[in-house]
Amino acid sequence: MTDHEVAVSDPARCLLMYGDENSRDAVGLASTGSIVLQKLGGHLALLIGPTGYRAVLTRALQSAQMGSSWLAGIELPKQSEKEEELRGISQRLGGLDSVQAQAAIVTLLMGFLDVLTSMLGWEMSYRIVSAAWPEKGAESSRRFTPRT
Repeated sequence: MTDHEVAVSDPARCLLMYGDENSRDAVGLASTGSIVLQKLGGHLALLIGPTGYRAVLTRALQSAQMGSSWLAGIELPKQSEKEEELRGISQRLGGLDSVQAQAAIVTLLMGFLDVLTSMLGWEMSYRIVSAAWPEKGAESSRRFTPRT
């Protein structure tokens, strides 16, 4: 893992815990990962619109699929669908143990955060995360401090 991946992976794991601290099995982790992305997407869409959010998520998913074969075959729902999860994520990760599923979801969240911070910068990305989880306050401030 590169220094950049380590720096981004801590916030990605943190986001997964923010989504649901009780998700331990592979299907629960897949669902939680989708919920985290949707929650961030709701706040991000206010800045760049729903199409912009889909573009960020598409790029993050493509990047994550290159880094994790466990994410192969997962697709975004069609724009007209009101699906709660990425299509195929529960089925694809359901056969994994929880460590593998968590690694796959963290890879996806890392990709999302990487695209987000590349596009908007660290401060705006932090604000989006803080808006999505205002109850985390000081905790998110510590976890999302930029690493050099």
